[in-house]
Amino acid sequence: IMVIAKLRGKKIVCTAHYILGHESGALDKFFTRSVFWLVDTFIVHSEQNRKQLNSFFGVPLERIHVNPHGNYDFYNDVPVTQEAARKKLGIPKDARVIMSFGNLRKYKGFDDLITAFKAAKKKVPELYLMIAGKPWNKEMAEDIRNQLKDIADVKLAFDYIASSDIKYYFNSADIVMLPYHEFSGQSGPGNIALAFGKPLIVSRVGGLPELVMDENTIFEPHDVKGLTARIENAFMKRGMLAKLSKEALIMKKKYSWDTITQQTLLVYKSVLRE
Repeated sequence: IMVIAKLRGKKIVCTAHYILGHESGALDKFFTRSVFWLVDTFIVHSEQNRKQLNSFFGVPLERIHVNPHGNYDFYNDVPVTQEAARKKLGIPKDARVIMSFGNLRKYKGFDDLITAFKAAKKKVPELYLMIAGKPWNKEMAEDIRNQLKDIADVKLAFDYIASSDIKYYFNSADIVMLPYHEFSGQSGPGNIALAFGKPLIVSRVGGLPELVMDENTIFEPHDVKGLTARIENAFMKRGMLAKLSKEALIMKKKYSWDTITQQTLLVYKSVLRE
């Protein structure tokens, strides 16, 4: 289709959510390269994606535009209070809930999150961990269960979460965790969190730091002590959680689809003027 379009003199804009997939091999890179050479202009979602596209495939930087992914506000379709959401999920109303949401995959740093949760809980006894999402394999789910088997303040929802139920999980959480070991784009769960005005604690990989305003919510990947300190700071420092929640609402507006649409239109207009 793209070859036919080029033969007819059409301009091609490619939005690349990832430059290379999580399990990319030589064949994947070959076919990706065979498609990318046909593209006139690229849209990527993070500065790291821009650098990767330039480094891996030799695309000139001036042909690559960084437009963030918009937030997933359609999940927030019906107002639900935190108390009602927690009641539905069986979570204590006075708990301090940190949540990881989305498919369970090794690169997302669950071992680090669990270790940091156990350490932070010594200073924040009300701390409660919720992990929701479908495991990549049974072994990963079993490993997480084993690591948390002696702790009561945990909710594990190891399954596909229906779209209509997503609001209950995010409205139950105080903070959403993204302790990824590696990543290059922007996170779906991160964008959902912003749609609900939920603060994030993120590792310094890919576009994750671009989802937060406070440097104290960012830690280096694999740095369990750093992650523990960020959790403790969020709940123990007076007024910090309220501050982070206000900043999440600012980021929600920044990543609204109204804003993203205007940025995307500017890219297409610039291509048509070439």
